[in-house]
Amino acid sequence: MATKYSTGLRNLLERGKSLGEAFDDFIIKVFSGTAPSDADQVEGSGSLLCTITKASEEVLSTELSVAKQASIDITVAANDGKTIIVAINAVDYTYATVTADDNLLKVARKVALMLEGIPEIQAIAHATAAGDGKVAVKSSIAGLTFTIAKGGGGGGGTATWSVTDNTIANVRSDALQWGTPSNAQMAKPSEVWSGVNLLTGTATWFRIVRPDDTGALLTTAKRIQGAVSTTGAELNLMNINLVKDAILTIDTAVFNLPVS
Repeated sequence: MATKYSTGLRNLLERGKSLGEAFDDFIIKVFSGTAPSDADQVEGSGSLLCTITKASEEVLSTELSVAKQASIDITVAANDGKTIIVAINAVDYTYATVTADDNLLKVARKVALMLEGIPEIQAIAHATAAGDGKVAVKSSIAGLTFTIAKGGGGGGGTATWSVTDNTIANVRSDALQWGTPSNAQMAKPSEVWSGVNLLTGTATWFRIVRPDDTGALLTTAKRIQGAVSTTGAELNLMNINLVKDAILTIDTAVFNLPVS
């Protein structure tokens, strides 16, 4: 079975979201029996053998991570050559104002655009007037935090501005999350991915789904479906013969989009 992507997931990716954002919280459901023909279909005639979460913790359908939020308030910068240096995860990002930056709203928009290019965060100027230089910053993926501070050794350049950290604090749920992409791959981070087997049976296929996925026939759900085996499948386990109440652990997981 080749990896199958649901219509809802493909639509989301085509609208500009990343795969990490689509599955900022997910679980892995392992089944017996015959897999559905595609990832939109109802879960099928097999049985749910195990649900993989972080360290086997229960994940409710309503359980979601919360994205960290912070804010930047620029009060003096509408002059040519003034700099705003923001340190995200200890890396400095610098914006130097130009002649056209004749009000704080313009400066805030350009600072937000600069920060928006950082994969870990999203930024938007939420000012409503020319004299308002506010920028809101949040985690791109809820539950994955970031650090924000004045850069340039703490001086923040020649502009006058401030950072308010944790306007909303980061909260990580017990659902799974991928690690930071590297070499065009997303891998399991250094945490335990496991679940308690619900039944005894032979694992044959799996789905990666959001915690609130009911398993019904849907073209809006975000899902990835594949085969389970000991070798050569989309999910390879040490033993596919699962025993009720035993712990199933996934030690290694790597996801990559093909080059072509």
